[in-house]
Amino acid sequence: MIFGETSLDHALGAILAHTVQAGSLKFRKGHLLCQQDIEDLRAAGMVRVTAARLEDGDLAENDAARKISQALQFSGAYAGPASMGRVNFYADGPGLFIVNADLINAVNSVDSSVTIATVKPLQRVKKGQMIATVKIIPLAITKAVMGTVVDLGAAGNCIPCAELYGRARRSDSNDSAFTQNPGDGQDTPNDRGSHPGKSRPADC
Repeated sequence: MIFGETSLDHALGAILAHTVQAGSLKFRKGHLLCQQDIEDLRAAGMVRVTAARLEDGDLAENDAARKISQALQFSGAYAGPASMGRVNFYADGPGLFIVNADLINAVNSVDSSVTIATVKPLQRVKKGQMIATVKIIPLAITKAVMGTVVDLGAAGNCIPCAELYGRARRSDSNDSAFTQNPGDGQDTPNDRGSHPGKSRPADC
């Protein structure tokens, strides 16, 4: 991946690194520039943009997140659409959240460009609640990294939700990749991708 300031003369197919606003034009971060976009930007007085240009062997963030989420074997949960390099998983119904910790740790150890975060293990979840997220940190990753993660994800059940029997037990682990929203008592996946290179595997 080639990243940095790029002349509009060479920006066709580039992926914007930041939201760009020029006059009435507004393109969000991650937008793939087409020829009409470039002409509109020129008309608005711009000559350069900060963007990423994919090289052979690269895969854009949304495509990578989508492929990884499709490779994960899970039950009792479904994947949402890919957006901004992220795919969220939601519970099909009420249950007790269980996770394959070895698999999550293995995925998170492949490369800092890919991370999976989950809610706290043994947490009681509601139907439609977000329970996990796959996040691609940069605007693109290598196909080699994605292939390794996909192979791991296909190796076992990653994000199951077991049927809830009676009262759910809460884990006392302090090392899970989760945050708690103040005041609502609900645990939600922590966006560890906001600290690239400093994330750690989920102990869950």
